[in-house]
Amino acid sequence: MFPHGSHPGMTGVTMMFRKHKITVMVDLKPYDNLSKAKNKLLLGLKSRPLTDINGDAIPEQTEDIELGVPVDRSNLSKGWKLLVVSEESGDKIEDVRRQNGDLIAFRFRDGSNANDDQSWDILVPEYDNDEQ
Repeated sequence: MFPHGSHPGMTGVTMMFRKHKITVMVDLKPYDNLSKAKNKLLLGLKSRPLTDINGDAIPEQTEDIELGVPVDRSNLSKGWKLLVVSEESGDKIEDVRRQNGDLIAFRFRDGSNANDDQSWDILVPEYDNDEQ
């Protein structure tokens, strides 16, 4: 019998949550739900001497954090869309098809960006191969 909450053969997943220039790496299990991911993200942010990220105050509760996924995983400059969880898709990491090392955007809900896919503050480094 396996301990409660563990499954044989289940390995951890490291998710990279990004806002502006800040990336927070969070270790999760594939069967963890997105609420747990948001909780770990908020704990990680609170563990640092931060009060805001690029002028957006860090919230006190996880309900004020929204997550976004790339429109195109191979081209992050195409933008982000809100990660919506439905009863059909489920809310576990494996249900929303997130993989080890995936980049997930996060933003803080303030009422003005509700359902707005244009308001993701994500800076993605670009590398120019032509420079010497």
